[in-house]
Amino acid sequence: MKKAEEKILEAAARLFARFGFKKTSVDEIAVEAGIVKSTLYQHFRSKDDILLAVVVRQAREARALALAQVARIEDPLDRLRALAELGWDFLRERPLLATMISDPAVPLSKVLRSDLVALAEGEMMGILQKIIEEGQALGRIRKTDARTMAYLFMKVFQSFTFARTGSLPITEERRAQEKKEVLDLLTRGAASG
Repeated sequence: MKKAEEKILEAAARLFARFGFKKTSVDEIAVEAGIVKSTLYQHFRSKDDILLAVVVRQAREARALALAQVARIEDPLDRLRALAELGWDFLRERPLLATMISDPAVPLSKVLRSDLVALAEGEMMGILQKIIEEGQALGRIRKTDARTMAYLFMKVFQSFTFARTGSLPITEERRAQEKKEVLDLLTRGAASG
C-alpha cells in the first residue's frame, strides 16, 4: 500500500472511532492525515470508499493476528475456539469495526455487499473449513459438510459480535457470560460424539 493511503486509512480510522462516520468529513480526514484533499481523492473516490478500506483493513489485520496466535494449537477444535475467542476480544478491544457496522449513519448496504467484504468472508470460510476438515480427519469434529459448518460457525459468531441485533441487556457480566456460552455452543456443536 502506498504511504499516502496508509496515512489516509489510519487518520480515517482514528476519526471514525472518535466522532463516527457521519460526523467525520473528508476534509477532516485529509487534515488528520497531513495531506491535501486532492491527494486523498487520488486514492479514494469517496468517504464511503475510505470506510470500506478501513473496515477491510481492520478485518484482515485481526484475521492475520488471530491466525498467527492459533497456529501452534494442535487440536483443531481448540484452534476453532481460540480463533473465535481472539476475534471476539479483538472486536471488544478495537470496536471500530463493530461500531461502523452497527452505526445507522454508515452506508451499510454498500459495505456489506462489497466484493471486498465477500472476498474477506470467503477467505475466512476457507480457513474455518480447513480447520474443520482437519478436525474431522482426526475424529475431533463431527462428520458433516465442512463448508456448511464453517458458514454456520462464522454466522453465529457474527450475530453475537459485530452484527448483533435485538435487545438483550449487555452488562459486563452478561457480556462475559454470553461470550462463554456462545463459544461453548460453537465448539460443542462442532465436536464429534
